Amino acid sequence: QIPTAPPGAAPMPAEAQHGRVAPPADGMRVLTYAMRRDRAEHLIELGQSAGFQPRGLLACGGAAAKLVAHVPSLAKARTDGPVAVIDIGHERTDVVVVHQGKAVFSRSVPRAGKLVTDAIARNWKMPFDRAEQAKHSDGFVASNAEPPQSEAWAKISSVIVSELAPFARDLRQTLAACRAKTGFQPVAAIVVGGGSRLRGMANYLTEQLGLPVWRISQDDVVALAGPRFDPATGLNLPVDAAAMTIGMAYDAAGGRPQFDLRQGALAARVDLSFLRAKAVHFGVAVLAMAAFAAGSAYADLYRLKKADKTLATRLANETSEMYGAPKSANDVLNSSAAAGGAAASPLPKMSAYDILLEINSRLPGKDKITLDIDKLDIDDQKVDLTGTAKTGEEIDLLVTELKKIECFKEPQRGPTETGEGGVKKFRITIPSGCM
Repeated sequence: QIPTAPPGAAPMPAEAQHGRVAPPADGMRVLTYAMRRDRAEHLIELGQSAGFQPRGLLACGGAAAKLVAHVPSLAKARTDGPVAVIDIGHERTDVVVVHQGKAVFSRSVPRAGKLVTDAIARNWKMPFDRAEQAKHSDGFVASNAEPPQSEAWAKISSVIVSELAPFARDLRQTLAACRAKTGFQPVAAIVVGGGSRLRGMANYLTEQLGLPVWRISQDDVVALAGPRFDPATGLNLPVDAAAMTIGMAYDAAGGRPQFDLRQGALAARVDLSFLRAKAVHFGVAVLAMAAFAAGSAYADLYRLKKADKTLATRLANETSEMYGAPKSANDVLNSSAAAGGAAASPLPKMSAYDILLEINSRLPGKDKITLDIDKLDIDDQKVDLTGTAKTGEEIDLLVTELKKIECFKEPQRGPTETGEGGVKKFRITIPSGCM
């Protein structure tokens, strides 16, 4: 195994340093995906042939957003700015730029691992399947951070770079297009998919794109695949190759994926055949429940009538003892009202709070009186009011207004004293029948 040199990066290529930046949008930018209907129907049929009923067709944007959110290596990068997810497959590479948990730009590049395999097959004149095996076992791309350790490795790198150089150019153009169309410039990238397993790929793209590019780490494997996953063997398993699949699983697990292409005529229809087969059973169950509900209601009504009969008999016996003849409840109430009127209610007519509100509503305005209340005591017999005013005339005006409260009797004004600054101290006791 070739040792990894300390990380480093060459200057960003000149063509990637310049380019138009999209102006701020007047409204809202919306990222959408589209697919040919025959292609969508073919994918649905593939799922059905495997014994499953696909409920959705998810695009890579939602998977990339969830992947960025669940990868610990990108914890700082995703807070600093947009992050690019580069999924290198066999025939194409999907690039998705994610910002604040949402995909803001997406593009597919028609270059991927197959072209590297073709280059190996042409140079060493071997069948495609053997070239594919050689790429996985001995493939290597050199960079300043990870230089070749021998002439053989340099030869392998030069052959692979012949295809990766145009690939890197397309990626730079893709990121420039993202900046030009959306204004978002990725600050970091993560490379996943089968092509990401090529040794040296992350360091090579770091130098070519001019931004830090990561591969899935051991901590990322545990975070994506779960705590039961052994991190010691995680990097030897193709978790990085299936990273977008895992992200898509996270996207679908929420019940509302960000991008679902199974819409309109292709929308998943709920199978009601089970309900139709059980319609008779459901009907019988509903009738049985209705019968039980009717029986319960009749039993409650019977108990109420029995209790009413018992109370009526008791009332007749007690009224016979008191009035000499049986009477109904209405007769007893009417006779009591006629004899002495209705009994006084034990509830107060007004509460202390009601009296306070009544007093407050009767106080003269600030333009007529300068009033400072020191004490207000309200009980069921009287109201004691102590305070200060500027003049005796203001106190007279206060007493006049308090007399207008209906449940107050004649206010009893105590002696008036002169305090500091010439203010008049007063005390008013008001007998009250409010409570």
